[in-house]
Amino acid sequence: MSSFATNAVVAVFCAVTAVGAGVAGPDASEVARVAFLGFELINTSLEPTAPAEAERIRMLDDLLRRSLTASGRFAVADLPGAAASELAAAGGVGNCHGCERELARRVGASRALWGTVQKVSNLILNINVYIEDAQSAL
Repeated sequence: MSSFATNAVVAVFCAVTAVGAGVAGPDASEVARVAFLGFELINTSLEPTAPAEAERIRMLDDLLRRSLTASGRFAVADLPGAAASELAAAGGVGNCHGCERELARRVGASRALWGTVQKVSNLILNINVYIEDAQSAL
């Protein structure tokens, strides 16, 4: 992974852990259970998506997952295959109209976490991370 991508992941992790300060329960030592739904590539550039870009998204998923766990503040809850298939069938978390909360509740997580990487051009990427309270109403 390039140093730019590594720096971007570190910035994403810092943002998530800063938001995570309010995630823990009354006991500050409690580890928050988070359903990580992965990153989605949104290619709005004029270039087709290259296989290397899909691999970078997978690497970003892995790095964020490892970083969350290594922080000691989060336990990452994996989605069962059926739930992952459901999410894919909906066209991703951006198109599932609130399904992220239900998926998080199904795996016993208090939060749902996912991200998008928008490829604007070969030089411009927007990385966004979202975190939702699984118990909040729509």
